Amino acid sequence: MRISTLVGRAGWLVGLLLASLFQEVPAVAQTAAKVVGPPPSRPFQFVANRNQWDKPVLFAADVPGGRLFMEQGRLTQVLYDVKAVAAHHESAAAHAEQRIKAHAYSVTFEGANQAALVQGEAATGDVTNYFIGNDPQHWASQVPSYGEVRYQELYKGTNLRFYTHKNTLEYDFELAPAADPRLIRLRYDGQQQVRVVDGALHIITSVGEVLEQRPYAYQKIGDRSVPVACEYALDPNGSTVSFRLPKGYNSALPLVIDPVLVYSTYSGSVATNWGYSATYDDQGNLYCGSVAFSIGYPTSVGAYSVMFSGLRDITITKFDPKASGAASRVYSTYLGGSGEEHPHSLLVDHAGNLLIYGSTSSNNFPTTAGAYSRVLKGDADIIVTKLNPTGTALVASTYLGGSSTDGQLPDYSFGNVLSRNFGDSFRGDITTDSQDNVYVASSTISADFPVVGGFQTTLQGPRDAVVLKLASSLGAIEWSTFLGGTSQDAAYSIQLDGNNNVFVSGGTTSTNFPGVTNGYKAVYQGGSTDGFVARITANGRTLTQATYLGTNDYDQAYFVQLDRQGEVYVYGQTSGAYPVTPGLYVNPNSRQFIHKLSPELTASRFSTVIGNGNASGSLTNISPTAFLVNDCGQILLSGYGAYISDMPTTPDAIQLKPTNPSGSSSVNGDFYLMQLSADVKQLLYGTYFGNGTLHVDGGASRFDKRGVIYQTVCSGTGSFYPLVPVTPNAWATTYGNTAGRNAVAFKLDVLQLSADFVSSTTPAGPRVTSGCAPLRMYFRPTTASGGVSWDFGNGQTSTATGTVSTLYTTPGSYPVRLTVTDPNGCLQSATIVDTIKVYGLPRSAAGADQLICAGSTTTLTVADAGPGVTYSWAPATGLNTTTGRTVIASPSATTTYIVTATVPNGCINKDTVVVRLDPTAQISLGPTRTICPDASVTLSVSPTIAGTFTWSPATGLNTTSGPSVIASPKVPTQYTVRANATNGCTNEARVQVLIYAQPNLAFSNLPLEYVNRDVRFLNTSQGATSYLWDFGDGQNSSDASPTHRYANPGTYAIKMTAFYGNGCQKEIAQSITIRDVFVPNIITPNDDGLNDHFVPQVSTQPVLLKMYNRWGKQVFENANYTGGWGDSTTPVGTYYYQILTKTGESWKGWLQVNR
Repeated sequence: MRISTLVGRAGWLVGLLLASLFQEVPAVAQTAAKVVGPPPSRPFQFVANRNQWDKPVLFAADVPGGRLFMEQGRLTQVLYDVKAVAAHHESAAAHAEQRIKAHAYSVTFEGANQAALVQGEAATGDVTNYFIGNDPQHWASQVPSYGEVRYQELYKGTNLRFYTHKNTLEYDFELAPAADPRLIRLRYDGQQQVRVVDGALHIITSVGEVLEQRPYAYQKIGDRSVPVACEYALDPNGSTVSFRLPKGYNSALPLVIDPVLVYSTYSGSVATNWGYSATYDDQGNLYCGSVAFSIGYPTSVGAYSVMFSGLRDITITKFDPKASGAASRVYSTYLGGSGEEHPHSLLVDHAGNLLIYGSTSSNNFPTTAGAYSRVLKGDADIIVTKLNPTGTALVASTYLGGSSTDGQLPDYSFGNVLSRNFGDSFRGDITTDSQDNVYVASSTISADFPVVGGFQTTLQGPRDAVVLKLASSLGAIEWSTFLGGTSQDAAYSIQLDGNNNVFVSGGTTSTNFPGVTNGYKAVYQGGSTDGFVARITANGRTLTQATYLGTNDYDQAYFVQLDRQGEVYVYGQTSGAYPVTPGLYVNPNSRQFIHKLSPELTASRFSTVIGNGNASGSLTNISPTAFLVNDCGQILLSGYGAYISDMPTTPDAIQLKPTNPSGSSSVNGDFYLMQLSADVKQLLYGTYFGNGTLHVDGGASRFDKRGVIYQTVCSGTGSFYPLVPVTPNAWATTYGNTAGRNAVAFKLDVLQLSADFVSSTTPAGPRVTSGCAPLRMYFRPTTASGGVSWDFGNGQTSTATGTVSTLYTTPGSYPVRLTVTDPNGCLQSATIVDTIKVYGLPRSAAGADQLICAGSTTTLTVADAGPGVTYSWAPATGLNTTTGRTVIASPSATTTYIVTATVPNGCINKDTVVVRLDPTAQISLGPTRTICPDASVTLSVSPTIAGTFTWSPATGLNTTSGPSVIASPKVPTQYTVRANATNGCTNEARVQVLIYAQPNLAFSNLPLEYVNRDVRFLNTSQGATSYLWDFGDGQNSSDASPTHRYANPGTYAIKMTAFYGNGCQKEIAQSITIRDVFVPNIITPNDDGLNDHFVPQVSTQPVLLKMYNRWGKQVFENANYTGGWGDSTTPVGTYYYQILTKTGESWKGWLQVNR
């Protein structure tokens, strides 16, 4: 037997639905494991708004007892009264309508950047689908969720980050250096009161109190978080909160202010949900149907109330039990409207679509174009919805019903005898035929329920069962009919035989139930209720036969099943002395019955009762939740209950004792599962499972024909409840500290065969899976409840029972396969495979001895002896490594190497290889050469050996052969010479010929100078080591930037030679003009352009000029004179001048002005 469990939330969207996904592992006979402390729960998730919520919302997160909406510049917190919801769940009138208190308040970021970028971070990978209401514009698929949300630059230099830390919702204000924390102002609106008590912020609402713990501020200095004193500051109006840092902080460093939200009063799951129904598909995926409690975006802040029904929607989650953790949740989908929805029964059709049969009071439940009905007709209607395999689209969805209530029974607290168990209000069933037409069994009090071609066209009593067939498209009723007498009737289960004849079972208080004439029990058996089974033709027009089932007390038939021969099996409850066929397995005085009837419903094959035998009045043990008769007639059933101590269990049970043995609650209890042999001859398996709080809020779950049960239940949550057992690959391993309810989905494989064996080198030895060839292996089966078939992987097989053996003579990996089969052909075979590794090393595997030239290498390789083999080489001399299959050997003398191969189990084999050395001398080209540009260098092989030589590349070489060449490369080049010795050995040598980098040459001087004056030459060259100047007058200098005087006027060619590298040189040249000093003694300023002005040629720079008339009076002075004195207005006569250069030279003389 295997167990696969999803203790779970039907998706994170329903809040903390404690989904624990058990991987399929063999169950062992032990009591349920005790949990010392709760494992970590799933963190808060922030769901993006893809139009499923009102426009202001950007993200939303389910929080304990409500929802947090994140908007641009504002947060809206909506809370509902979780305790009222929990009390509503536990009350006798559990599903009666009532109003629930709610409260909304907002937090506005005053003065904040209203254009701040708000984005999700740390994507979780979870996606959710929303089909809420009948407006497709507000349906959303593949909606992502995130682990964090960040408001970027909400205030200048300040980000706001929301995230989860240790299962609490936290937010940080992250301030950059120099950001001002005084800008942060949080205005609270809608709450009853905001106050600061002992440093913590208390937000008082009409449904409870939210606590924001004393803010913790810190700065990162190195790898340390240094605390900064921080406290809340509440303005005089008592509504706006800011942060005060009484001791200041280092504003040059970033600052983080970190409050913590604590929903101390709300001890529910992140979003409370209740478990209803489950089903499966051909891949073994588990579908969980529940209702989730979440609250919508408020129209205004403050206290208000909502209808209890308006808080909950159907939640469908698909789990993959083969995956682990987050990957196990395939999808989650919300489905509902503004009223109340319940998922009664789930089924996957042949196309992989999920069919949901349920009921709704919403007038805006999502329906699809072409549906049979898109309008709510009464107080509650039946709904049938078809989701695609990914849960992202509605394939079809329709209402079914009349003008009153359809699909629901009044709660048992209202005196309805058909609602015997908690959750009976929401029973009914759905199935399909091979064409995926849809069949529904339910009940109605609507006299105008749509009847098409049925055998009973009118409502006979205050409540009748209804049976119908819908087209696969859900666009038309193929046929439908009432089924009942003049009192109360309801159908709970539906099955089809091979000809699509319809079988339904249920409960009745009608003494004139139709079609019972000639039935097994043709008259009402008495008591408060009887069970019934009815057979209807495939076209729905004829009630072929019906029969009562029961005693003179309470009886109902909750499930009907058919075997391969069409025999009918019924599973129900009784409070009377139900008949027991002698020779069957029985628990006397028990309150659950199993009854087998003929296909015609005219005869009883057998009946028995099961339970704890402690009949006390009318109390039953379990409320039936699933039933199966497999292809071999074995019977599986399940249910939950509080009064289930001493139920029959087997030594291999998952849980031998109930968690709530005293039956302290009429609702809460444990789940119970039973397997009986064909025709109920013996008990094959019995187990409890749960934590003492399990129950079902409505609907049914399913076994598949392989005996795997797919079950959804509702569990109590909170630290005061024990945890439901989970497996390591659970999607969510806990529900946290909650006082609400969470759905729990699990998968138990009851009928599967198991196969396992031990391989060893002795018949009864410990497990061994490897050895050296030849290897004799023994295989001892440890579980083999059927026929066995062995395949040893070496071409040998066996069907012998007990320990078997085979001989492996060749190294390799051999898959050994044990297949266990059911001799009766009922159960799926089980197979297990283990691998035997056989090791060995061929002789001489290292290869032949080798001869190598001196200085060369050779590769030594050993043949692969199989996985897990290690290799070592010795001696290490001349080897690049001493381990591995391949080594490189370069010995300096002849060496014998030994390779040792070792397999994991200790097998060792050795081989040797000799590497002989040919003593050919090695050659060399000497060190790297560096030459001047356009120079050459001679390259020679040393030492000289007899043979031929080949040089490459040819570029820059005078020849490519011979022991010496002349290299004249233009660019740095590596030359290689390959020597082919006359004895056949070859060798190579390489040398790099580099070229000195040429310097960048440049110098400057004035282009015009005068004789006997210092001429300065400015050298700006780079890259040279020394210089030689030739001034063009026979003189030279080795200064880097020399000064020179020319004695004679003229034009001179100046050459600068720069030296670099090793004797390399480069030169540049330019000219200079040298003039004599000349001061004119006459000018003729008559504007003829000739000798009009006084222009002394004494310096290349401006000079100081003073002019005097013949009487000694100064008539002109210019400190930066370059020419221009004397014009047509200058009087003729004799003048005296005084010239002073910048370098201190002076001239005095006279000047005659003539015209």
